[in-house]
Amino acid sequence: VRPEFYPLTGAACECGEGEGEGYTVNIAWPEDGISDNDYLVAFRHVVMPLCTSFAPDLLLVSAGFDAAAGDPQGRMRLTAAGFSSLTASVLECHTPTVLALEGGYNIPTTCECVEAVTRTLLGETPRQPTTCRLSKCVEPTLCATIDAHAKYWPVLEAERKALQAFVAQEAKRPAPPERASRRLKKA
Repeated sequence: VRPEFYPLTGAACECGEGEGEGYTVNIAWPEDGISDNDYLVAFRHVVMPLCTSFAPDLLLVSAGFDAAAGDPQGRMRLTAAGFSSLTASVLECHTPTVLALEGGYNIPTTCECVEAVTRTLLGETPRQPTTCRLSKCVEPTLCATIDAHAKYWPVLEAERKALQAFVAQEAKRPAPPERASRRLKKA
């Protein structure tokens, strides 16, 4: 848990209590700068399998955009395209869904993200984020979440194997080219 973030909870091992034990699932990113691709992998291998297995009657989404690139609070790197793709994933649950706007402290960025999400909700093809390398913390972070919750959600054991195979495949993929500086080209 990162001590600078309210409410000072959210560790992977926090699984809920009493009748709610096993129903609190946290993906505790340990560093700033997590990208669209990182979140999409988390959705693919943790969030969506849990959603499918749980089969809720209603999804309530706390639609905060403080994870957007340029937001001073969240310090992550999600783009409007990333939020659009995550929204499309949620819609694949075919469950009535309510999104409540609750965060985002860079107003122009928040507006762009809300527009992208709204367009996806209205049926437009989701925007695709630019592909980049996964952050080094993705596999250990998601495995920690899976470790904490597999006893409640057996579907996660299969997802651990799928995640490991995916990360191994990604490691073999050539890195995207670095952006060349125009100043260096002139020299």
